[in-house]
Amino acid sequence: MRAAAPLLALLVLPAVWWLQAGDAIIGFASEDLEGHLWTLWNATQGPMTRSALVNAPVGVDLLPIVGGWLDIRLGSWLAPPLGPARAYNAVLCLYGLLAGLGGALLARSLGAAWWACAVAGLVLQLDPFVLLHLSGGRPEQAALGLVALALAGAVGAWRTADRGWVLLAGVAGALVVFASWELAILLALGMGLAVPILRLGLPAAPGVARRWATAAGVTALFAGPWVATFLARTLAIRAQHAPELALDIASHASIGWLQYWLPGGGNPGLVPVVLLLALPVFDRDRRRLWLGVWGVLLLTFALGLGPRPAAYPGGPSGSIPGLFDLLQGVPVLRWFHWPDRIVSVWGVLAAGATGHALSVLAGSGRKRLSVVLGVAALGVGLLRVQQAGRWPVARYTLPESPLWDTLAADDHAGALFDLPVRMKGIAGYAPGLAQMHHGRAVRSYGGVPWLLPPPTGDFVLPDFAMALDPRRPVPQVDVTTAELDTLRGHGFGYVTLQRPRGAVRWYTDARAELARHLGTPDLEDAELGWVVWRL
Repeated sequence: MRAAAPLLALLVLPAVWWLQAGDAIIGFASEDLEGHLWTLWNATQGPMTRSALVNAPVGVDLLPIVGGWLDIRLGSWLAPPLGPARAYNAVLCLYGLLAGLGGALLARSLGAAWWACAVAGLVLQLDPFVLLHLSGGRPEQAALGLVALALAGAVGAWRTADRGWVLLAGVAGALVVFASWELAILLALGMGLAVPILRLGLPAAPGVARRWATAAGVTALFAGPWVATFLARTLAIRAQHAPELALDIASHASIGWLQYWLPGGGNPGLVPVVLLLALPVFDRDRRRLWLGVWGVLLLTFALGLGPRPAAYPGGPSGSIPGLFDLLQGVPVLRWFHWPDRIVSVWGVLAAGATGHALSVLAGSGRKRLSVVLGVAALGVGLLRVQQAGRWPVARYTLPESPLWDTLAADDHAGALFDLPVRMKGIAGYAPGLAQMHHGRAVRSYGGVPWLLPPPTGDFVLPDFAMALDPRRPVPQVDVTTAELDTLRGHGFGYVTLQRPRGAVRWYTDARAELARHLGTPDLEDAELGWVVWRL
């Protein structure tokens, strides 16, 4: 245990992030952050992956829409004592700790000394990919440390007969599946590539096939039912083709062959990359292994360039189509629209390679050089994080309104029919963040277009609701008695109007048009832009 004492350093960054956050929320305002906060809170109210609180009166299946559920489950357990904000922060800090442990144990699985493992863990904690998603409201992508842990277990189970590595590979692999379906696919493909690469230059201990099969069995035992459920429910509503919009998203969510190498480009950092690429030179015993790793790095870099390779994401592209296009012909993989997430492999491998390289240098009598390189990796990494603005800062607080408190205490029964009808999911203040205060069901969930459940005959949106579109001037509408009776018959007790972001004039005109039919609003928050009429 004393030998692993350097790993205590991995607690420092998550502790700093937690203490700096206080009652605020780590990250900046975004639909991703707001959606995760709402989903975390929703999981404390009832079933985790379904909700009757949005898309009233029919509800919605959330399972195909959210990228990962481990952070939601953990946050829902922590929310009752801590509140949603601190529970969310706690999960982010836990994922930061797991990144450190993943980098450290990956280096250890290669035989690195514990002090070098601690450096490897800190390198992955400072990885731009991890920090970007911690601040961007995407905890499922920040769970990259679990991928590193699963890979560490697989490598350790290859090199030794220690059953602890087998258990780590199996359990961490299952947790990756729960944490992020995208990272799970990346890990599965990585395991397929790992076998020929490990064969190149890393001797396997006897019985490796049995140990890997056991690890795979553990993963399948815990995560198999979840995978089957996810695929069944997602295939039922998600299109099996790749819409042009998805390819456009992929083009802008790619890396640039030049931009990636700039200080803010998302690469693991100068020192880790140099050590990673230099290992075939000075680690002669495992040269073929590291050459195989080079092959993986080149493959992921090519895929990360997206469907239209360019110097900068979304910039002018050449005539050669990207390797990423091949994924569009593979079922399920065509759902993947973010090529820049593929190169997260660089961060994982660079962290493990850094710890291994420092240990090899120290073991060959160049301890001073290894210490200098370790300090440089962390120092340059910290400086780069600050320059790029990727330090996890709590920039967000949950909005509040006296109107929501009044709604929560109002004895008038019924759900909220929320306008304008949304087409981009749980966005803005309702039905998400406002609902966390007033607790009433709403009809406001538009969903991502290719994730919408099929229309049902149970409830048809009124014509006046469909006519009020923030993308167009407000027309004259007819709010008929029959439409209002239909709303009441489906359990609605209120009509609400919100001010869309950047649409003040539209909101003013829509409020006046609705007031012409519904009368003076019963409740209003002029600052946040909320108007409520009781039905």
